[in-house]
Amino acid sequence: MTQTFRHIPGQRADVRRPGIVYGVNILDPATGQVHVDYVGQTRQQLLSRERQHRDERPFSDLIVGDAFVIEQGMWTDAELDERELFHIQRIGPRMNHDGNLDNPARIPIWRQRQDRDARDRAKGLPVRRWPAPRPGSAPASTVRRPKLSLRWRRRRNWAAGLTAGWLAATVLLWWADASIAAVDAAGRTYPIVAAALTALVPALRLRRRRDRRLAVLLVTVACGALLLVTD
Repeated sequence: MTQTFRHIPGQRADVRRPGIVYGVNILDPATGQVHVDYVGQTRQQLLSRERQHRDERPFSDLIVGDAFVIEQGMWTDAELDERELFHIQRIGPRMNHDGNLDNPARIPIWRQRQDRDARDRAKGLPVRRWPAPRPGSAPASTVRRPKLSLRWRRRRNWAAGLTAGWLAATVLLWWADASIAAVDAAGRTYPIVAAALTALVPALRLRRRRDRRLAVLLVTVACGALLLVTD
C-alpha cells in the first residue's frame, strides 16, 4: 500500500482519523489520452503534500492537473489501506505497484524509470539517479553481474576460437573427402585437426609477429605431412 503521510508518530493505528484516497490523471505519450493511472492515499492536505512529493515519481512529467479526491472518510490505517486497494482494483491504474500486480496493463516501476530517462534525454536533461529497486521489482536482465577478469575473458575467447576453428576445419575436410576423396575423414580428420589446433593455441600467443607466422607455417606443414604420410 502507499505509505504517503499516513501515520503520525504517537498515534494509534486503530484510531479513526481523516483520510483521503486520491487519483492522478496521467498522459499516455503513445496515444495522447489521459487516464487515472495512479491511486494513492494521504492523511494530510491533498494538494500541498502531493505537489511536494510529485517529482519523486517517474511519471511526474506526464501528470495532467492536480490530484483529485476519489474517496475520503474517517478510517483506521487498515481501513484506509482497504479503501485504497478497493479503488486500485476498481480503476486499474497502470503506475501502481502494490495491490496491482495482477493488472495486465501495469507498467513496472523499472520500466517507468527507463521511459522517464528516455524522455529526459530527448529534452536534453540529465538522467536521474533513482533509488535502488525493491527486491523482486526489477527484471533479471537489469541485475548487474560482476565482469569476468581479463584472464578469464582471454581464456573464454581462446576456447571459443579453438572450437570454431576445429568445426571449420572438420567441415572443410569433410567437403574435400566427399568431393575429391583426398582424405579419409573418419580415420584421420579428428586427431590431425585436433593436434593442429592445439598446437596453434600457444603458437598464436607468441609475442613477435614473425615468430607467430613461422609457428603457424610449421604447424600447417606438419599437418599436411601427416595427411600425406597416412594416405
